[in-house]
Amino acid sequence: MQENVTMGADSLLTVKEAARRLKVSTATVYSLCESGRLAYLRISTHAIRIADGDLDRFLRNCAGHR
Repeated sequence: MQENVTMGADSLLTVKEAARRLKVSTATVYSLCESGRLAYLRISTHAIRIADGDLDRFLRNCAGHR
């Protein structure tokens, strides 16, 4: 399921890059995307990207729930 992705000047991160920034596994990033908690962009049948701004927004939302 593709979520609304903030487009614009944001760079697009690979799942591996997003996982590194979140300090989680790539499987966790895929799970967050699949559940709708993290917005993503499907660029092919086998690849997704996460906008830098969407990852930052996800981190802010997580910090706000603590």
